[in-house]
Amino acid sequence: MAAHGSDSAMRRNGLLTYTVAAVMLVLGIMMILNGVAKGWICVGLAVLCSGFVFVAMRVKNRRDAQR
Repeated sequence: MAAHGSDSAMRRNGLLTYTVAAVMLVLGIMMILNGVAKGWICVGLAVLCSGFVFVAMRVKNRRDAQR
C-alpha cells in the first residue's frame, strides 16, 4: 500500500472522488428531470467535490515542479 501523501495515493483518492462525483451528478440530473428540487444539491456537491480534487492536484503538481 502506498504511503500517505504519495503520488499514487493522491491519484487513487482523486479517481475515487471523481467516480463518486460522477455518480452524484448523474443522480442529481435524473432527480432534476423528474422534478425533484433536491437534485440541485447533488449536482452542487458533485461540482464542489470535483473542484476540490482539481485544485488539490494542481497545487501538488505546482509544488512538485518547484522542487
